[in-house]
Amino acid sequence: MTSGIGLVVAAILFAWAWAPDQAKTVGLLAAGIVFTAGGLIDAIGSKGKHIGWAPLTLIGLSAFAALLL
Repeated sequence: MTSGIGLVVAAILFAWAWAPDQAKTVGLLAAGIVFTAGGLIDAIGSKGKHIGWAPLTLIGLSAFAALLL
């Protein structure tokens, strides 16, 4: 998960450097993908027993929802 968050930060920094007008979209999309995937992988891997899967998934879905605003 930490590596995924590092990739999100790298994507945001890259977008700020090369396409500042796209940085918000890139950041929200990257965060949505990483957190939703991390949450679902955690849910499947722990068979729903690990408490972290729900907040991670909600963070990811919230990032996707923010793309619509």
